[in-house]
Amino acid sequence: MKPFQELTFTDNFMFCKVLTLNPHLCEEMLQLILGKRVCIVTEQDQKSIQVTPDGKGVRMDVYVEDEDNAIYDIEMQTTSEMNLPKRSRYYQGIIDMNIIEAGMDYNELRQSFVIFICTFDYFKRGIPVYTFRSICEEQRDLILEDDTVKCFINPYGECQGMSDGVRRFLHFLAGDAPDDMFTARLQKEVEMIKDNPKFGIEYMSINARDADMREEGRREAEITMAKKKLDKGKNFAEIADEMETTEDYVRRLVEQIESQ
Repeated sequence: MKPFQELTFTDNFMFCKVLTLNPHLCEEMLQLILGKRVCIVTEQDQKSIQVTPDGKGVRMDVYVEDEDNAIYDIEMQTTSEMNLPKRSRYYQGIIDMNIIEAGMDYNELRQSFVIFICTFDYFKRGIPVYTFRSICEEQRDLILEDDTVKCFINPYGECQGMSDGVRRFLHFLAGDAPDDMFTARLQKEVEMIKDNPKFGIEYMSINARDADMREEGRREAEITMAKKKLDKGKNFAEIADEMETTEDYVRRLVEQIESQ
C-alpha cells in the first residue's frame, strides 16, 4: 500500500477526493477534456451500482450529473493490463440499467460519458484524447444518436492543435509540476487533503477493506478449485500438490466446503 503522504492526483483515492470535494475543479477538467460547458449539480465518489441482488456490481470512481441531466463516470486508470474498451462498455450498460426502470420509455435514457483518465497510451496512437461515438461504417458522416460517449485520456499524446489548458493538464497527469492556475489548484487540493488526518484514516480503512475483499475472493476461488478436484476423485495429497499448498490447508478448505 502506497503511504498516504506519497499520494498524487493520479492515485485513485486522491483523484476521487479532489474532484468530489471540489465540483468546480471537476467541471473545469470535464470542460477541458470534452470542449463543452459543464455545470455539475450532483456528485458522488466511489458510487456503487448493482442492478440485480446477485449480479456483478461496479464501483465507479467519480460519478457526476450536470444541469442538462447528462451523466459522467470518470475513472482514473494507472495500469494498462485491463481491457478498457470492454470495461467502458460494461460501465455504460450499468449506467443505463441504473437509470431505466421496467415500463419506462427508452427516451428516458440520458446522455452519458464514460471517461478513463489514463497514465499511459492505451491505444498507442499518440493521441491525447481518444473520443468514441457510434458511427455507421457505410456512411461515416452518419452518427448513431444513442447519446453515449467514451473517452480515453493519454497524457503522453502529441498535443499539437490542443488548447494550452489541455496541454498543461496532460503534462500534470504525466508527473510534471503544475504550471497554470488549474493544475496549481489541483495540486493545492492534494496537499490540503494530505494535511487532514481524517482522510489519512479513511485511506487506511479503505485499503484494509479492499485487502479483506481480495482475501475473501482468493479464498472462495481456492474453495471452488478444491471442490472441483475432489469431485474428480483426487485425494488431499494430489490436490495439495496441484494447488502448491499443504495437505493441512486443503483439509481446512474441504471442511469449509462440507460446512456450506
